[in-house]
Amino acid sequence: MQMQERELVTAGVDVGGTKTHLSLSSGEERIVPSADWHRKGLERVAEGIVELLRSTTPTLPAALAVGSHGCNDRLLCARLEGSLRVQLGDLPILVVNDAELLLPSVRAAAGVGLISGTGSVAVGYDGQGEMVIAGGWGGYIGDEGSSTAMLRDAARAIAEAYDRGDPQDPLVAILCSALEIDHIRELPRVLDTFVSPPAWAHLTPTVFSQALEQGSALILDVIEQQALGLATLIANVQGRGAPVDTVVAAGGVVVNAEWFQDALRRALALTSPTSRLVILSDPPVVGALALAADLAVLSAGDEPQGPVGPVLRHLFPSPALSGAERSTDSLSGNPVPSSYTQEGKSHS
Repeated sequence: MQMQERELVTAGVDVGGTKTHLSLSSGEERIVPSADWHRKGLERVAEGIVELLRSTTPTLPAALAVGSHGCNDRLLCARLEGSLRVQLGDLPILVVNDAELLLPSVRAAAGVGLISGTGSVAVGYDGQGEMVIAGGWGGYIGDEGSSTAMLRDAARAIAEAYDRGDPQDPLVAILCSALEIDHIRELPRVLDTFVSPPAWAHLTPTVFSQALEQGSALILDVIEQQALGLATLIANVQGRGAPVDTVVAAGGVVVNAEWFQDALRRALALTSPTSRLVILSDPPVVGALALAADLAVLSAGDEPQGPVGPVLRHLFPSPALSGAERSTDSLSGNPVPSSYTQEGKSHS
């Protein structure tokens, strides 16, 4: 289906690790599974977004803002943005990391967005407005504080306790039951049957809640270590010049588990004592909608109501600048930061 002429409605998209949430300023919303998109690369992510948009509205939005899991630097954001423009034409499009949706969700002008869901990542901005990112390394080697890493490290904890000859912790029976195995020694075999680490993430809430109810000492240590891993991401972002006074956190783990929120606050008190943790109550797509609304206004040469966050302020350094004075993208005429101009064009 061909999309019709652009309308005044704006569109925001949150492409998470397992599902994608589209929201239009007119009120329509769609949520679809999207884990398979990431396995097939950015071209498939772009195709999925366009298919979702076309199946929801027959008209092009006035502006589109996308926060995507896995777009962990500006080059990857530019590649996805370029793929979207090929299919959607010259409407204003902005692609950011999914953690970059969190500050706009609460209209914060500065701070760090922290994702603690299927994966984990922290994103802030240095004094020049450039993105500073820590984490996002995936469940094989990182993603501490995510449901993927939490189950992985719970399995490691019971394996290490077994090797030490410790008395059996309640976590052993709980995890074996969740994985439908009879003995701890079957852990390597059953974990190998998952297509990727995020495929076991759905087991985490049940395993951890049951282990806490049954007084598992091992699970308490796993929780503290996972929270410390997230807090270390914040410290690493701060060490690279990003202000971290406000940390806006979202994702299924941190939003739905008060015990993990408490552990994260304790960890932040150790690693970055000035940080104030804000748990996002709205879905992060709210931030995408906010970015899309501001993008539409700024692209028209006007200035939005309220604070403009670091992403768009980097794109539009001053409302006094004319379009000819800004760096622009050759496909759409949209203003783009220098990193897009240098990296995106060289990989087009």
